[in-house]
Amino acid sequence: MSKVLDEMMKAANVGPEQINLPAGGVAVWGRSGTGKSSLFYYSQFVKTVIVADTGSLAHKLYCSGEVVVVDPTDKDRSPIRQVMDKVEECNRLNRLFLLDSFTTLQEAQVAWFKRGSTNQRGPAVNLKDHQNIVGMFRDLALTLAIAPGFTIFNTSPGGRGKNPDGTEVVYPAGCITGYPSLNGTNANGETVLARWGSVWGVFQGHKEIPRGLYVPGQDFRPADHANYSPLKDPMFVIRPTTPPDVAPVMAVPDQRDPKNHGRCFVDELLVEIAAKYPRKTQAPPATKGK
Repeated sequence: MSKVLDEMMKAANVGPEQINLPAGGVAVWGRSGTGKSSLFYYSQFVKTVIVADTGSLAHKLYCSGEVVVVDPTDKDRSPIRQVMDKVEECNRLNRLFLLDSFTTLQEAQVAWFKRGSTNQRGPAVNLKDHQNIVGMFRDLALTLAIAPGFTIFNTSPGGRGKNPDGTEVVYPAGCITGYPSLNGTNANGETVLARWGSVWGVFQGHKEIPRGLYVPGQDFRPADHANYSPLKDPMFVIRPTTPPDVAPVMAVPDQRDPKNHGRCFVDELLVEIAAKYPRKTQAPPATKGK
């Protein structure tokens, strides 16, 4: 535990048993390379990391609990089923989790379907399968959005890209990548991020603006971006830490700086959340008087 976190917990009179997400799950979006995964490095409270992105295996170096890597070659359980099983376990144990990421899980699910394909021309996924996969992800989103954990999403800088099914599409800047029917670009549909009550966006940093989280209500992105990747902070913990003359972001400590070694930005927010919203304990059952 970092010295900063220890001092925060003592000042707030918060113990590890009080750490919680009272408003349900949190979605975290950002472009590739913005450092979404590193927000959780060294976490003492997020004890389960579910990795569906091979580019995020560094969690194995920094996670203080278990790292579960989604396996698209598992014959018995699909990638979505693997995630659901682990999330259900975390729910039972009241343990915070991280899914990294919802976006790459789509690719793993398609790969799993391909392995089970009986197409004579080779592994393939037909239109009906893709429709089923989209439905599975909508169901998964409902579970993740109310579960005590975090889900990472990748967003697009804009331009051409490919769907999980391999077809080429034009992604508007700011939308989450993946199936158009999940990211809100298909016939002006609603982004699956709408299912989450808390949605944090990661800004990669530019010139005098440090890397950090966008501040809801002070969003300096182009107006149409909010349609695809909204910002929601019902717990009111995201606030600007940059000077007034700089675009508002909540700066994230640079973990490469020796003085910030071991600091976990998310843990520090979780302590603040626990102090503002103490975990509600269940009252003992009433007994009838004699």
